[in-house]
Amino acid sequence: MGRGRRHADGGGLRDGCGCGGTRGLRWCGRRRAVGVGDCSGPDGGGPSQPVKITGSITAIDVTTGKIAGKYETPFPNLGGVLATPDLVFSGQPSGEVMAIDAKSLEKLWEFNTGGGVNAPPMTFSVDGKQYVAILVGLGGAWDKWFIDSTPELKKMQPGSMLYVFSL
Repeated sequence: MGRGRRHADGGGLRDGCGCGGTRGLRWCGRRRAVGVGDCSGPDGGGPSQPVKITGSITAIDVTTGKIAGKYETPFPNLGGVLATPDLVFSGQPSGEVMAIDAKSLEKLWEFNTGGGVNAPPMTFSVDGKQYVAILVGLGGAWDKWFIDSTPELKKMQPGSMLYVFSL
């Protein structure tokens, strides 16, 4: 593979992707070493994770630093959580949005959006009515670099849909 082209003034790399050097470094645009890979695929390679990756929502006692409870999830929580005194909201890259009891960590409610979740839930209020909103649509680097660790997500379609639930 080529080493990429430098600007006439000897500065950074031109836009585009390429591989080069003896370490198999990959770069895109003007950023170098986005990932280390063998640069063998059409995208030049990239990191991979062949071991299954799971996640959890973990409650930690702030006075002791010890784990007070844990809710295991089949996939990593790519978008994070919204925690309130009574409820914890989260979404999974497999499409589920869920509400979990903040004290017992028992799942209370779940809705399958049909699209992967990798954005954080948020809450807002209008005229005294509270809502939880979450953007749905798996994208980014997950399906290109880490799909080996979550093969169940291979068929998830990218998209962009905003779901809003009233409480």
